[in-house]
Amino acid sequence: VRILIGGDGENSAHVVQIMYGCEWDDETGEVKGYEQHGYDGEDFLALDLKTESWIAPKQQAVITKQKWDNNKAELSYNKNYYTHICPEWLKKYLNYGKSSLMRKGKITLTSQCFLNFRIDSSADRFYI
Repeated sequence: VRILIGGDGENSAHVVQIMYGCEWDDETGEVKGYEQHGYDGEDFLALDLKTESWIAPKQQAVITKQKWDNNKAELSYNKNYYTHICPEWLKKYLNYGKSSLMRKGKITLTSQCFLNFRIDSSADRFYI
């Protein structure tokens, strides 16, 4: 966060958004995981699980991308979480609610989490 709010030198508010989760297709067994970060309503970083690296669509995100790409243990953990742990929890919760969720047709489950932060750099507290 220091990198994100440290450069403007103004007393201004910024919004940091994080979206992450996984999808599991019960017919094909396909699993997709994702983690994306936004800053002031624009894409900032996105995790590429295939290459185990971060994608920085804006030049301002390159420093953070390089730092996060160097943390191989965290990248490995993220890949395991989004491709194994998260889908297992989806399956577990599907099983818990099976009787109420039983229906005909294709089922695609999605788990998402949205975090929005308002960062006011003139204050001594952060608001979540």
